[in-house]
Amino acid sequence: MMIGSVLQSSIIISFDYVGQFRALRKNGYAGVLSLETHWRGGGSPEESTRRSMAGMKTLLGRAGIL
Repeated sequence: MMIGSVLQSSIIISFDYVGQFRALRKNGYAGVLSLETHWRGGGSPEESTRRSMAGMKTLLGRAGIL
């Protein structure tokens, strides 16, 4: 399931975040994840970060991690 996409020079690159999170879990990854919030579509930096975090939590839930 492709969830995210990035527009880079007229090329759309899609990422399977749920699949990546599942692969990390399957391979025994026990480190940290960071969320870099460069997106500013939430109206303010704080709201943008809150929405990004909520989205990441949703994807981690779909991956069976949360």
